[in-house]
Amino acid sequence: MIARAAQTLFGYDLSTNHEVQLIVGVLLVFVGLFLAFFGRRIWKGVMAFIGGIIGFVIGLAFGTVISGPLIGLLIGILGGIIGSFVFGFLARVGISVVAGVLAFLVVSMLFTSSVSSGALLIAGLVVGFIVFVIVFVFFEAAISVVTAVAGGLLFGFGLILLGVSMTLSVIGLLAVIVFGAAVQLYLWHEQEERRHGRAVAAPAAAAAGAAGAAAATPPPPPSMPGRTCPKCGAQMAYVPQYNRYHCPNCQFWD
Repeated sequence: MIARAAQTLFGYDLSTNHEVQLIVGVLLVFVGLFLAFFGRRIWKGVMAFIGGIIGFVIGLAFGTVISGPLIGLLIGILGGIIGSFVFGFLARVGISVVAGVLAFLVVSMLFTSSVSSGALLIAGLVVGFIVFVIVFVFFEAAISVVTAVAGGLLFGFGLILLGVSMTLSVIGLLAVIVFGAAVQLYLWHEQEERRHGRAVAAPAAAAAGAAGAAAATPPPPPSMPGRTCPKCGAQMAYVPQYNRYHCPNCQFWD
């Protein structure tokens, strides 16, 4: 399937060159594993890359139909730049679109032989739209799942290029998706717990600091206005350092 797609798009049959096929397969396997288990860390860059590819393909197809391959290539490059910009800066929308497209493709592959083309298209669009809405609403948790699915698909395609049987490739694909999503969701949960702990500890530390500052402040003088010295009758002064009264005339402390 991948070889036929490459031959259709670029006029090059990947299956005739086993060395290139091996290199591409190994790259897909490693990229798929990294994306499935660590995609959350690089998902913005991945979305910009995916947006660039989508924009290039759409621009290439549109320009080729209108004015030929050369204009199509130029329009494809422009579309790639625009797509990369849009998916990078509107990453929430971009990753939701990717999830919807993946859902559409899954529905198309599962029910191709049992459903008519019109019903299959409608079902795929409905499922894709539902997935788009779910990912957009629950975006933070969905990042881990979507990147794990994308990484698992790349991993499975890489195994196929390396000559692994379809059954084992599908099993590996599903295993990478499940374990990758689980690992990323766990790491995200731990990160949220630490962030919540810091948010709770900051006000507590501020309150403790304020209490310490208040404790270091000398206590105010007792409310005993007009206190006089019992020895000489002069007005006594309050000394905060010692929390006592002092008579300047006879040097009496009370």
